Amino acid sequence: MASQPTPAAAAPHVLPSIDALEAALVNAVRMASRSAETINSDVHPSTLSVATANAHRVATVDAFMKSLTDLKAVTAAIDDSAYVPMQVLSMVDDGRNPAIFTRSCIAEVRTRADRVRGRIAASGLLKDSIVQARDAAEVEAAVPAPAP
Repeated sequence: MASQPTPAAAAPHVLPSIDALEAALVNAVRMASRSAETINSDVHPSTLSVATANAHRVATVDAFMKSLTDLKAVTAAIDDSAYVPMQVLSMVDDGRNPAIFTRSCIAEVRTRADRVRGRIAASGLLKDSIVQARDAAEVEAAVPAPAP
């Protein structure tokens, strides 16, 4: 039986630091859940003393704070220079395909490029006609007028 490809092999463009970020985020969420359960739990005098319960709560909160510190350290290693337009993020949030937005942006860029090419061609024609008019004026100025 063929082995399943690992997530890193299936998507080579995913950086290992993204995986570390995901693991740190999952750990922080788990620790937040445990901290909330521990802090909100009732203290049963028959099972734990108040001091022991408070020490356990402090240790849980400290572990949660350490997981947040780890998460902050991992996020510092992520390259966040990529720009994602807000329209794309809202489309993903709404469950729509962002490829539609990408296609419309590409079509708009092509239209603008065609306009710019047209302007460049028109500018070239204008320049050529000005040069021809100048040359014609120089030729007329160089030819002496007949004497009366």
